[in-house]
Amino acid sequence: MSGLMNPIARLLIRQRRRSAALAMGALRDPVALSRLELHRLAARALDRDPAAARAFPVERIRSLTATGRAGEALDFARTLAPRPEHDLALALSAFDPALALTKYAGPDASLRAALMLAAGCEDDARRALDTASGPQAAFLRASLDRHDPARAGPAWRDGFSAWSLSPPEPVDPALPVSVVNARADGSLAVDGPLISVIMPSRNASRWVAAAVRSVLDQSWRNLEFLFVDDASTDDNADRALAAADGDPRFTLIRQSARGGAYTARNAALARAKGHWVAVQDSDEWAHPDRLARQVAEMRARRLTAHSGRSLRVDAEGEIHARGVWPLTRWAPSTLMFERAPVMERAGYFHQVLSAPTMNTGGGWCSCSARAGPRSRARP
Repeated sequence: MSGLMNPIARLLIRQRRRSAALAMGALRDPVALSRLELHRLAARALDRDPAAARAFPVERIRSLTATGRAGEALDFARTLAPRPEHDLALALSAFDPALALTKYAGPDASLRAALMLAAGCEDDARRALDTASGPQAAFLRASLDRHDPARAGPAWRDGFSAWSLSPPEPVDPALPVSVVNARADGSLAVDGPLISVIMPSRNASRWVAAAVRSVLDQSWRNLEFLFVDDASTDDNADRALAAADGDPRFTLIRQSARGGAYTARNAALARAKGHWVAVQDSDEWAHPDRLARQVAEMRARRLTAHSGRSLRVDAEGEIHARGVWPLTRWAPSTLMFERAPVMERAGYFHQVLSAPTMNTGGGWCSCSARAGPRSRARP
């Protein structure tokens, strides 16, 4: 398959199911190879497929740069339209943000600020953000000012205003916003058909209480919460039960042996009764309007399934991008779907071991995060 023809492999890569992606033809997809960071193979494949190279210029430039062909990458970027500088900066940023900064003279001040930060020029980034607008700039400010609540608060508000949602605020004002230190005001309680929320969890005791409460505090009240402890070796299940505090909507399912997130989801899916099924991971904090906003979007657009965007936030409140920019990205683990038609046509999840992720919704906003550089937060 060419780089234009294998979206399944790329979806599997986003879910970090790399072996499954390779089995589904990623080795024949230059874009998938780039996203697997097999840059030499990607460069060769894109050399042979000019149409794919022009359709996916960031992957082309990235693979050339990663394999020591920076001159060719710059020459290729000059042939692009209408945003050669933008594509070049994004492609170079993961390998040489300082070089990327010298090549970017475009109008997006938030991208320029992100490159400055990656190049270690924090003061310059702050000055660039003085003239930047939009949610990406707001989240950069929130990250930079994470230890100064008086400055970070307005930045979070500006970022979340893009989705007309209340921003996350720290529960403990002495600490920055993170998955275990966030709250937000939801809309008025919403009623409607039952939603089954599925949460697989293994050894997530550090975050699980906040994740559980963020589900049970949703403005969409008619839900069943199917929490699956995947044979944890810590007190994960006990902390989840304590956070649920006797809420009758909460059901604990214990797995006797580790099966992975998808096996755990299937165990919950077999018991789900909701009109819709929503997935959330146990290192996430979800905005209280996440479910209500997602249902509204699905109804308005007559969708069977829907997912959204995420932010990655570490324990110190710093927001990370995969690469350098943008800070928000599409997140498959925010999946919500109509149970009956999907189960009839697709059935259960493919059962493979997979590392947990943290995500958010697209047209709605939520916040989730996890400690360490791979943490995420729902905007």
